[in-house]
Order: sequence, then C-alpha cells, then structure tokens
Amino acid sequence: MNKTGIPVVCLDGSLTSVSDEPLQILLDMDGVLVDFDQQFKDLTGMAPRDFEAKHGSKGFWEAIETAGVGFWRGMKWMPGGEALYNRVAKYDHALLSSPSRSETSKIGKRLWR
Repeated sequence: MNKTGIPVVCLDGSLTSVSDEPLQILLDMDGVLVDFDQQFKDLTGMAPRDFEAKHGSKGFWEAIETAGVGFWRGMKWMPGGEALYNRVAKYDHALLSSPSRSETSKIGKRLWR
C-alpha cells in the first residue's frame, strides 16, 4: 500500500491510496495525450522551437491563431496517449491544459475529441 498518500495506479490496473477521499486522475493534453509539436509542424512545416526562433513569439502565436479552433480541436494522439487515456477513463478523471491567450485555444481544447 502507498504510504505517501499519493494515488497509485497498480500494474493490475487498480487504483489505490491510503486516503478514504475520492481520487481523481488529472491528465495533461499537450505533449502527453496529444501531439502539439506535430500539429504545429503539420501547420507550418517547421518544429515549434525552430519556427519561434525564426519568426519570434508573435509569429508563432499568429500562425496558430490563423489556423483557428481547428488547430486545437484536430490534435492527434501522442504515441501511447490514447492507450493511457483508455486505461484511466474508467476512473474519475479530468483533462488539464493551459489555453493560449486566444479564445480559439479555449474553444478548440474543449471540443477536442
């Protein structure tokens, strides 16, 4: 049994904790469940860091904003992301993600899958 009070997903798929409080699994989207870097590369032809180095932060966010809600809504799974999600979906869970400064990010992330 876990002595730290931190929830643990065991190898058999069970979820355990030393606390009687209900557990919730929090999953990050970008880079964990979905592939932000590949989505950006598909949009611009460049890796995000390379694009930002060449065009600056303003150009980086303008490229994403031009793509609109579809950029965020259309994100594809990271390798293993769908399996991870399916593994924990039977438990109480929530998706975490920091939206960009644009309203299209907030809308697109809520509409994803």
